[in-house]
Amino acid sequence: MLIKRKLNEFQFIKYGERFDITIIDDVFPFYISPWRNTEYLSLADHFKIRIYSDGIEKNKLLPKGITYQIALKDFNKEFPQSKIYPRKLKLFSPINTELAYVLFFGYLRNYFKHIKKHNLNLVFNLYPGGGFDVNDESVKIFLTEVKNYSNIKGIFVNQKFTFNYLVNELKVPQNLIVLANEPILPNYYHHVDISNKRWYKIHKGTFDVAFVANKYMPKGIDKGFDVFLDYSEILSRKYDFVRFHIVGGFTKEDITQNINTTNFTFYGYSDFEFFKKFYAEIDLFISPNKPFAKGGIFDGFPLGTSLEAGICGAVVMMSDLLNENEILVDDHDFLLINNEIEDMLRKTEKLISNPELMQSFVVNFRESIFKFSNNNIALTKKINFINYALKEIK
Repeated sequence: MLIKRKLNEFQFIKYGERFDITIIDDVFPFYISPWRNTEYLSLADHFKIRIYSDGIEKNKLLPKGITYQIALKDFNKEFPQSKIYPRKLKLFSPINTELAYVLFFGYLRNYFKHIKKHNLNLVFNLYPGGGFDVNDESVKIFLTEVKNYSNIKGIFVNQKFTFNYLVNELKVPQNLIVLANEPILPNYYHHVDISNKRWYKIHKGTFDVAFVANKYMPKGIDKGFDVFLDYSEILSRKYDFVRFHIVGGFTKEDITQNINTTNFTFYGYSDFEFFKKFYAEIDLFISPNKPFAKGGIFDGFPLGTSLEAGICGAVVMMSDLLNENEILVDDHDFLLINNEIEDMLRKTEKLISNPELMQSFVVNFRESIFKFSNNNIALTKKINFINYALKEIK
């Protein structure tokens, strides 16, 4: 272990071709969060960039058999005109850049020592996840160190909660923070065809409910999997035509309660091509997400899974316990829940009794999300800020 730690001190060596931005990522290139492809491709249209990945074959979220080489081949096939030239991070990888750009807190913590060692200018995203725990004193100490780093140029956040945490708890100057909370949508989201959508009672005899999430905690408490199970147990007892579909990191073994899983189907992890067909048969997507289920860890709003579900044609039922919502109208665009089972059941039964309402929810959701995204204005905010930072550096 000591030898490995010592070798890791030399993951970056400052030499070679100079880039405007060097991005440090963990799973790129891969579909696990398609918005990052959109972000990186957009950055590459404006700046000379290089991306390092620290080895996606080690990532537990990816299907077996997917290596960096396979993912890179798939990326180049999907984006043959890309100006991104990703590399796998190795010992002695060259780093000569105007800006280091880090996507998640966990990567920043792993590579900040390298950034300091080479005195690199830094911009980073402080997104939920990646070990960003607002109740963890070590996180606060580390972010204070980053805040005081002489070459910190900017912090991008996508949550009002994070913005307020930085300003109020860490006393970060507001001119260093860019709030870009508009969703970043892959271009193909705008071309999703839902004309083949099949609804309960109109086209089929089953009412289909989906739960889609990665598994990060036992029992999936942070994602509200426990709430979903309580909800599904009662709903399935009342209606024999309800079917439940679980995509992501949860399996039959995660259902420890006395629940009949006859009407449950588990799919594992899947890509966007799967979801386009999948949501054509789903009536209701449910996300009873819970912040601070473990320490000070929280999620974004709306979750990427919620966006994907609504855009692909399912009614979205989700929580917003941190009050991040600025655009979606409850009972018009989506169904807002506070994770109380009776409330969730009442709203579900309204759809079962009035299936003609479901199509309007989807139409309204898509319209509101596309309008708020405003052609990915969040990316425009980032690009403008980076342009300004580069001019100041040069």
